[in-house]
Amino acid sequence: TDNRHRTAPEMRKLFEKHGGALAATGACSYLFATKARCVVPAAGVTEERAMEVAMEGGADDVTREGDAWVFLAAPPQFVPLRQALEKAKLKPSEAGVAQVPTSLTEVRDLEVAKKVLAFLDELDDHDDVQNVWSTVDVPDDVARQLG
Repeated sequence: TDNRHRTAPEMRKLFEKHGGALAATGACSYLFATKARCVVPAAGVTEERAMEVAMEGGADDVTREGDAWVFLAAPPQFVPLRQALEKAKLKPSEAGVAQVPTSLTEVRDLEVAKKVLAFLDELDDHDDVQNVWSTVDVPDDVARQLG
C-alpha cells in the first residue's frame, strides 16, 4: 500500500466485521510455503507431458486442479520452470511466486463457507489488496450448494 496508516485500520475493520481479528505481521506465515507457481490450462496436455516438463523445469510438484495443471517449485526455480514451459509451448495462465498453504482447512458447514468466502471476496475487492492467500478448502458438494 502507499498509505499504511489508512490501510491497516481498514483491514482491521474488515476482519472485525467478519468476526475475526488482524494478527501481527508473520503470525500465520508457518501455514504457508513460498513457491514459484505456474498454472497451465490442461487442454491437450497429458499427465505424462506435464510430469516431463515439471522435471525439466525443476518443479517440486505438478497437480491437476480442475481444468489446469499447477506446477510448484522453489522460488529460485521460477525462471527455469518458465523456460521449460515455453520450450514445451505451454503458456501459463498464471505465473509468479505465491504463498501456498502447507495444509488445508476443510469447511463443510454451508453457513460457515458462505461467511468465509464473503470475507475473502471482500478482502480481494479492496483497492489496496494485491493478493489473498488462504488455507480454506470448500469441498465440491458444499460449493455446489453455494450456487
